[in-house]
Formats: sequence, structure tokens, C-alpha cells
Amino acid sequence: MIIKTPSSNPARVNVRFELPPAIWADSVFLVGDFNQWNEASHPMTRGRNDPTWSISLELDRDKTRLLYTSPSPRDSRASRMPSSA
Repeated sequence: MIIKTPSSNPARVNVRFELPPAIWADSVFLVGDFNQWNEASHPMTRGRNDPTWSISLELDRDKTRLLYTSPSPRDSRASRMPSSA
């Protein structure tokens, strides 16, 4: 799920990305053109009382390309789910 809210900066938007707890993974990362496709810089987290994977960012209002990725034992690019902000 992607939840957008206005930012105090009109050129940007606050975005919360959520993945359901049914996603079986030890870690999930958000990667995209906003972080130069760095697969380690934006880990998603799960709360103590909420197992939903999430991360909140302030992004450029222009369309941002991104993916969710979860490292696997064989290939760190094995599990990708495309999305857009």
C-alpha cells in the first residue's frame, strides 16, 4: 500500500510504503531512482505491535520509480515487486 500526504514543500510529497505481514522475509528494502538504486540504504521495518513492513519518506512530487527488494540466500535481486510513488 502507498499512502501519500502533502508535504510542507510543494515540490515534494510524504509517502508511506507498507507491505503486508504475509510477506515472508528477514528484511525488505525500498530502492529507486530517489536513492540511486542503492539496495541497502532504505530498509523497511516492522513494529513491535504491528508486523506490517513499512517506511516513510519525503519524495519529489514528480513520478519516482522504485522497487521493493528482499535479499535471498542465492541472489540479492531475487525478490522484487515494482511500484511507483
